[in-house]
Amino acid sequence: QWETILRSVSAHRSYRHIFNEAYRPWNVADFLILRPEMPRSLRFCYDWLQDTIEGLSTHYGERLPSAALIAETRDMLRAARMDTIFRQGLHEFLTGFVARNNRLTESLSADYNFRPYAPGAAARPQLAVG
Repeated sequence: QWETILRSVSAHRSYRHIFNEAYRPWNVADFLILRPEMPRSLRFCYDWLQDTIEGLSTHYGERLPSAALIAETRDMLRAARMDTIFRQGLHEFLTGFVARNNRLTESLSADYNFRPYAPGAAARPQLAVG
């Protein structure tokens, strides 16, 4: 099961390079959630989002609410520890993370004027100009 998860994100070889041992739930979760050197980890993605939103804030001359949500989540991931995540429950942590990510999506849509998206609509969402 853990190998399948790693293969689904093309991380099987990278995991072996770092951990060089049998798959352990703790290590797989650490690799995919907290490792800044893993390009598909939540931590890496939020570090990238932070850099991107800072560039947008500079470009537009203001820091919008979505920037604060990104910084808050990035800081949470930087401070997180696997023992705390497993004590809380991996499922519960990930469920909370998905909810937080959904709030960020809504905030980004509002901040940057994305048109509402209806599933099954003919056109994909576009950035509103103006």
